[in-house]
Amino acid sequence: MSERPWCAIELAVAELHRAVASARETVACAAPSGPVAPDRVSTVLIVDDEADIRTIGRISLEDVGGMRVLLARSGEEGLAIAASERPDVILLDVMMPKMDGLSTLARLREDPRTACIPVLFVTAKAQPHEVEHYLRAGARGVIAKPFEPLSLPEELRRALSAPQPADGGHHGHGA
Repeated sequence: MSERPWCAIELAVAELHRAVASARETVACAAPSGPVAPDRVSTVLIVDDEADIRTIGRISLEDVGGMRVLLARSGEEGLAIAASERPDVILLDVMMPKMDGLSTLARLREDPRTACIPVLFVTAKAQPHEVEHYLRAGARGVIAKPFEPLSLPEELRRALSAPQPADGGHHGHGA
């Protein structure tokens, strides 16, 4: 039996750890309806730079939908809250200063703690070609602004219930 240098063994062990972590993430995201069934959503994170949208969304989802709502004013704040609180779904604005919604989504997908959380974009930019772009980037769906506050919980559930492509909509970030 030939002896391998200790650094080669450490490298092999590190590769094995990465493979196991990747497999766990794949299995965790492979549930048919995502991490939580649409009718069982209990915690929602709203990431939007507009205070009015955050307030209306919070009131709608709490009072009409009976959900717990977390709020973030920016993509950076949303990333921190998502990683620590692990909401069932994230409602994410597309157009925000510093870190826009697509950049925030890409960062969410890179973090194993947030990679499987369904993200719905809430945006005025909801033309069919834009929606397709968001879905290719990894969003679970799109809710158009302005939304009807009384129907927001149902729109959220409907978007989460919509059929997904076999690969979960993750086609990369370059479209």
